[in-house]
Amino acid sequence: QEAKIELISTVMPQLLALSKQSTAQVVTRQYEGIDGFRVVYEDMLDIMERAHETRLYAVSNPNMLTYVPRFFPKWLERRMQLGIYTHLIATSQSSEELPQIYASNELRETRLAPKSITFNSTVDIYGDNVALFSFESDEPATTIVIESKAVAAIFRQFFETLWSVSRKT
Repeated sequence: QEAKIELISTVMPQLLALSKQSTAQVVTRQYEGIDGFRVVYEDMLDIMERAHETRLYAVSNPNMLTYVPRFFPKWLERRMQLGIYTHLIATSQSSEELPQIYASNELRETRLAPKSITFNSTVDIYGDNVALFSFESDEPATTIVIESKAVAAIFRQFFETLWSVSRKT
């Protein structure tokens, strides 16, 4: 509970400040289904390659892997070829035993979020973009991409706060 309050109190002032900025251009795109997941993940690497971005920040529920099990190993191989380092926070409600695909390695550090903080989705922050992946079982899979330097900065601060209270695996 205390960790959730700290997260909210850290991010809320910036969200309020963003809402007052009328000059910031925000572009959003929405994708439906598993094909949408694939499109966004491929686009993510394309954008990062073009911009020479080398850091990806992700909060992920390992249950997402069940939606695209054959896609992720190929995607991870391409990410590694591009030399993109990932800071990954996995949610602990899915399991204390993380899938091998989430293990820390030379291009990824993985931490486990406190049990009091749960996510039934995945959030990826890359460059000036935020991708939100929703895969609730009773709704169609939905992905929303937000292109905004300000929004990405807010999500990155949210990520860094959560990172600081997550434990190393």
